[in-house]
Amino acid sequence: MVRKEVLVSCISETDALKAELEMALKGVREELDEHLETVNQTTEEVQSNYEYLCRLDEKIELISARVEQVVLLLSKDGKSIEEKNAQEYNLTEKEKAVFLVLYTAEKRMLTYREIAQGVRDSEFLVRTYITSLIQKSIPIRKRYIGNVAHVELDHRFKELQAKTNVLNLSQKTVKEFL
Repeated sequence: MVRKEVLVSCISETDALKAELEMALKGVREELDEHLETVNQTTEEVQSNYEYLCRLDEKIELISARVEQVVLLLSKDGKSIEEKNAQEYNLTEKEKAVFLVLYTAEKRMLTYREIAQGVRDSEFLVRTYITSLIQKSIPIRKRYIGNVAHVELDHRFKELQAKTNVLNLSQKTVKEFL
């Protein structure tokens, strides 16, 4: 009889532990489901923000292209590049060499040091040549990255030079540079 009571007592304790364990696991399951729902909502928000940023990037690119067009059309003297085609730029040989370094740069900005290496001259003189080119209405863009000046030739002017040889660069000058 005592064995039976002990056995019944063990079974009831086991059932109680089983019930407690099931309740604890149910609570853990509910918490995990809540976390999963939160993660899914956050993922949807991130995706939505990413799509919005992509649309903004597209709009910024369009605005940037339009601003470049306006800048080219509104130069110091109010003439467009097409009007300046007839103008003589009268570049020195060194200015032509600096121009050719910028012209042949493959879609990237160059530092004064890189240009100086290309023309085998000092950075100081390269700065002078760049300033002179800008004064002669050659559209050169300058940007500082980490306190280092980077320059590039405006891509529309680059295309115009390729199509119409605005600067009247001779094959001899180009061959000497290359």
